[in-house]
Amino acid sequence: NLNQASIEQINKNNLTEKLNVEGFIIKKNICWCPKGALCEICNPDGIIISKENISMDSENFDFKKALEIQTTNPNQFEVGYKYKFSIEIL
Repeated sequence: NLNQASIEQINKNNLTEKLNVEGFIIKKNICWCPKGALCEICNPDGIIISKENISMDSENFDFKKALEIQTTNPNQFEVGYKYKFSIEIL
């Protein structure tokens, strides 16, 4: 049974633990570069979640209310939907 934390708590504190967090998927990062190929640097595969369902291009977007989570399969998530995650912060 993990503690629940807000995105703001995670971003504000230097946590290193397993916990639950929830948020809306606002972006998926997918590196299309084949393994071993020489491509431009890609962001690691993952998702960005936010407290609010808001576009990163919006003038009201606040990255302090967003969190990047690495995952091996970002396509399993849908942008605009709210999820609860169990994560480990290293």
